[in-house]
Amino acid sequence: MNTMQAWVFRPMREDGSGVYLFLEEVPIPSAGPEDLLLKLRKVSVCGTDEALFRAKIQRVKNGMIPGHEFCGEVVERGSQARDFAPGEIVVGESHYRVSGSSEEGIIGLWAPNSDDGRKFEPIAGAYAEYVRIPKLCARRIPRRLVTGPFWPSLLEAAGNDFCLAQYVLEKLNPQQLGIFGCGPHGLYAQIFLRFLGARRFFAFETDPFRLEFARTLGVAEEVYDPSSVDWMEKLQQKSGAGTLDVTVDMVGRSGKAFEQCCRLTRPGGAVILFGIFNRGFSINGISPNDLIFGRRELDYEYQGKKLKLIGITGREGVWDELIAAVAGDRELRRLLMKPVTVVGPLDLLGESIRQPSPHILKRAFSSFQGRFTREKTDVGTEELVS
Repeated sequence: MNTMQAWVFRPMREDGSGVYLFLEEVPIPSAGPEDLLLKLRKVSVCGTDEALFRAKIQRVKNGMIPGHEFCGEVVERGSQARDFAPGEIVVGESHYRVSGSSEEGIIGLWAPNSDDGRKFEPIAGAYAEYVRIPKLCARRIPRRLVTGPFWPSLLEAAGNDFCLAQYVLEKLNPQQLGIFGCGPHGLYAQIFLRFLGARRFFAFETDPFRLEFARTLGVAEEVYDPSSVDWMEKLQQKSGAGTLDVTVDMVGRSGKAFEQCCRLTRPGGAVILFGIFNRGFSINGISPNDLIFGRRELDYEYQGKKLKLIGITGREGVWDELIAAVAGDRELRRLLMKPVTVVGPLDLLGESIRQPSPHILKRAFSSFQGRFTREKTDVGTEELVS
């Protein structure tokens, strides 16, 4: 059988609910010399893809198979990828480079732009039965992580938050820290900060559901609603000061959280930029997104006080530590799954996104169970095997 099921992005079509994703039968990709072919076991859905499903991202081509948070089993390897063995379980790094480009491509979204005007074909993503990835994007994980109730695909997203937490604690060592935004990334940043030994930190969220979720999660010392009238007074009473050493903007967008971060950070402190900002928003004439993706720093003055702005993203250099930490700590895995709704097999992806719910922070799916699937994914009790 040379075909597989896949969810395909079709920006020229719309199904009546504002969704542009369709289940199709497509060819199974073949592994090139430096590639691996994976049979998908577990995937999760990034917020970027949630926007893509509704054609809010213009760069992605018609016919693309999305999905860049995944783990799978090696079923085919290229002639220059023999260091991986069939049957090994790997998670995917979504960003990749190609010769002739100074940019990165993202699996399931777009290819990088070439430096000389050539066109590169994007790599199809993981909302399918199989995915082909460059071997340099593969990270081995213990088999127990995929046979148990944990979704290793989360490592692609949560790796950013692990990197952020590690940087903040090792480079800045704040006595008091604030996290603005309690979406999945904000929650994962809090979880890793606690795991890595943060002394004390506070979280901030205006959405009622996310606010209550973060409080119930119980990782931050306190969670405040910055739209309430008395939040500053409560924070001052709890922290013993009117300012914090470091604040983290996990929201971005229009810059409202950035303004609050600047107001709350002490003179000489640091504001970490993580959340992606709306196009057109700038800081001293510079796009904050350029600071984030370039991992750059900027000296900034806010109402007479000097601050350091620091952009952070990516998982470079932390993959091994991240996998070891998650594989070695059952409680950490339990917390990372808290914001996740496991919907079921990938067959249900379309139905799930056509029924949006504010109570779903992050979706996850097991492998397809349709007519082309020949084996059932085991998502049962966690096994103590390697």
